[in-house]
Amino acid sequence: MACALDRMNIDGMISIINPFHHNKKMYWNCTSDIDRKYTRKKLLRNYSDLIGVRINFIEGNAENILQTLNINRVHFAFLDAMHSYEEVMLEFNYLFNRQKKDMIIFDDYTKS
Repeated sequence: MACALDRMNIDGMISIINPFHHNKKMYWNCTSDIDRKYTRKKLLRNYSDLIGVRINFIEGNAENILQTLNINRVHFAFLDAMHSYEEVMLEFNYLFNRQKKDMIIFDDYTKS
């Protein structure tokens, strides 16, 4: 998404809320880390020029972070975080109040 914004010269920022630090080695559930753990920084090394310019990594819990964000408008959102109904609805309500006729995509949630 950040590459598309950059290549099309469209103003915008991708904000990512994640409880894991950018330099934490772990499995990120992608094809690049199938054999061993990597840091997110290592996985995104080809896009390092977009970090801080087009991509904003926010470390922490969404419930706490959303209370501190000062975002007035969200045109597009991809929710792939916590999977309980309450957590999904927390994020949805935050976004819904900042959208007009925009888009929210949900990756998945745990039915229970």
